[in-house]
Amino acid sequence: MKEFEVEITEILQITVQVKAESGQKAVEAVRAGYKMGQYKIDSSDLVATEFDVKP
Repeated sequence: MKEFEVEITEILQITVQVKAESGQKAVEAVRAGYKMGQYKIDSSDLVATEFDVKP
């Protein structure tokens, strides 16, 4: 019997609203807030799981 490594990838997603002068500024503001722990993403935000055999 062979042995395989199977990679599991979970994709979590939330949507936040932010006021900004442009889309780019909005992304920058949310990215900064995320790095500071302002937004928490957990298992209840799961939108997809992928399974792949590693070569």
